Amino acid sequence: MCNGKFLQPKSTIKKIKGERSSMEIFVRHAIVHELRKTINTAPEVFTRESVLPLTESVNRLFGELYSLYTRRSTKGLGYFDPDVNTYPFSMNFEEYLNFPMEDNFIGFTKKAMGHLKSRISEANLATGGYVLFFLCTNQNDEKLPYLFITLLRQTKGCVITQELEIDDATHLDLSNLHIGCQVSTYDWKNNEDNPYITFIKGASSAKTPDYFLRAIGCTEHTDSRVQTQEFIRALGDYAAQHKFTHEQRMSMNQRVHEYCRNVRAINLLAVSAVANPEQPESFLEFANEGGYKFSEGLEPDKRILKNLREFSAKGEGIKLSCPAVMVGERVLLNENGGIPQIVINNPPESIVKAFREAK
Repeated sequence: MCNGKFLQPKSTIKKIKGERSSMEIFVRHAIVHELRKTINTAPEVFTRESVLPLTESVNRLFGELYSLYTRRSTKGLGYFDPDVNTYPFSMNFEEYLNFPMEDNFIGFTKKAMGHLKSRISEANLATGGYVLFFLCTNQNDEKLPYLFITLLRQTKGCVITQELEIDDATHLDLSNLHIGCQVSTYDWKNNEDNPYITFIKGASSAKTPDYFLRAIGCTEHTDSRVQTQEFIRALGDYAAQHKFTHEQRMSMNQRVHEYCRNVRAINLLAVSAVANPEQPESFLEFANEGGYKFSEGLEPDKRILKNLREFSAKGEGIKLSCPAVMVGERVLLNENGGIPQIVINNPPESIVKAFREAK
């Protein structure tokens, strides 16, 4: 950032399909360093001295990584710890953003590798790998730039040679993407009340390695009330996108409510199958691609969760409560004419009688 604007060197722009089909992501800078460590050994860092050329291979790797990342259901949410003396990663990143030059990006990533080395040295059973840093922007979305970091390891596979022989080949293991994070710099600077870091939590709600979270100074967001509200909003958006009828939407909400009220923590793959049994992964994909601010393992706020089945609102001495299935059918909001009106179609006789007696 320079004078409040993020520099966009168009000559380095590479188009990549991002988490929404209408969104094009541009890699501005990319670099890889190595964090070398085996179990019960001291870590070593081997750094690259220049950014990666933005070749077709680099862009293709980023596209595959980012696609894998956005599809992961097991992601957490977080913020930077304000204690920059103990967790200086955010301070280093901010220093780079103030002067987003190529050399400064290299220096920032080297400092980040130092933090990783320090933290992983406390984890005897942890192993290292290749740490990739991508700084990306989106010309159509002011919420970017953002920083994407992931750690990959290599694995052996087989190839068929030109002579039709079977041979071993070493390649990056994308199938085991278990460490990674994304930082939205726009949300960090302009909307700090919302989580601006997402990170891979691991399978079965297991936490991401603590050394990684400590290295970037990430504190996990655990506000179940806010996350449950976001979860319900995602269900509503999902129903709207799929053009569910009123009955289909209410049926989905009832199934999801029944599932959620009987579990301590929400498994997003399971709730996706409950939401739409005919397309059991479609809600999961929708929620991941939409960037909704709730995480795997969410412990739902039962009071907020009731909104899936019951509508309740009050103000100025008036209270209205009814089953959610009635909203939009028997209980309507009429805003024609400029004066909002709540309309109850076919009201129960007991309520009509009470109004008549009161009148």
